[in-house]
Amino acid sequence: MPRAPRYAFERNYDRVGHSEVSRLSPYLRRRVLSEEEVVSRVLQEHPFSAAEKFIQEVVWRTYWKGHLAANPSLWDAWKASALRLEQDAHSGATWGPAYQAAVSGQTSLACFNDWARELCDTGYLHNHARMWFASVWIFTLKLPWELGALFMFRHLLDGDPASNTLSWRWVAGLHTKGKSYLAKADNIQKYSDGRWSPRESELAAEACSVSDTPPLPKTAAAKSSVPACHSADGTILLVPPDDLSLDVTLSSFAGARAIGMLAPTLELGESSLVQQFAAASYQDACARMEQAAKASGIAVRRITGSAELAGLLSEMPSLPVATIAPSVGPDQRWDAVVLSQAQEARSPVFQWPSRTWDTALYPHARRGFFPFWEAAQAVLKNS
Repeated sequence: MPRAPRYAFERNYDRVGHSEVSRLSPYLRRRVLSEEEVVSRVLQEHPFSAAEKFIQEVVWRTYWKGHLAANPSLWDAWKASALRLEQDAHSGATWGPAYQAAVSGQTSLACFNDWARELCDTGYLHNHARMWFASVWIFTLKLPWELGALFMFRHLLDGDPASNTLSWRWVAGLHTKGKSYLAKADNIQKYSDGRWSPRESELAAEACSVSDTPPLPKTAAAKSSVPACHSADGTILLVPPDDLSLDVTLSSFAGARAIGMLAPTLELGESSLVQQFAAASYQDACARMEQAAKASGIAVRRITGSAELAGLLSEMPSLPVATIAPSVGPDQRWDAVVLSQAQEARSPVFQWPSRTWDTALYPHARRGFFPFWEAAQAVLKNS
């Protein structure tokens, strides 16, 4: 973060070692670090004007999450389509061989092969390379964008349901209608410092039209039927696996009787690297929570499934259950598990209000990013 002022000039360069970027994204993915913590720390060291581009890129993640929260059907539609297309790829689709070549890094385009291998080997890909990769996948290889998003989600340590899915839609021209991203040979050569020098003839010259499959209705976020809870006193608090930062949790829930740490949901064929990172992040957060809660006598339980949750509820029968809602994505399956188990244990369920960061910024994420950024700047400068 001390490099934040240089970030604006160097962030687009994909260099060996990636020293020009922060590499914080895997920790932001599960909020081991929160966006608010990162921005606050940067502003302690630099004036807003000097660190604006770095802060803007952190806030992009909030924009995507807020936009998906307002349009949750985009996640469900993408997942259903991606899994169906994957079956098609293995059962005779004409583009099946091209798909297999792409995911194994065996296309005719050397730079694309390098990106695919780096992604699989390290769980990371520079943001600019992600854009190039997605553009080549969609417009040069002419493969379904949904499958590219699935491949990347499975391998990225920071594979976020909102950032990944909606960024692929943006490259394809679906997020902002008629506005797509087309990779260019000179851009790749410049921002890789010449590591890759594809010929223009190897890349698509224009962005072909991409349609949603299936057509997606415009929907607003479903309102929760679970009543709000404004006091943690005497409750069992359930912490979702995508919100593992302690910056808010312990100060806000000092009156809780117990804290249940919900384990991450891995249901889309995530790579071993992603599984290991998710498990390590979860175990680390649990250990830190246990240590921090020890002095106040709050019991901390690791909840990996319905059996552990039922056990916790039976230990403390009829206590109210306060849930922090997970973001749109795989971890939402906990909503149904919690409601089912709490009903069986006759424990009332309440929803804890969202973080103040999310409450302040999500409502502005209904349109494009730059109107959102204007609103976000006002919020950040007044906070």
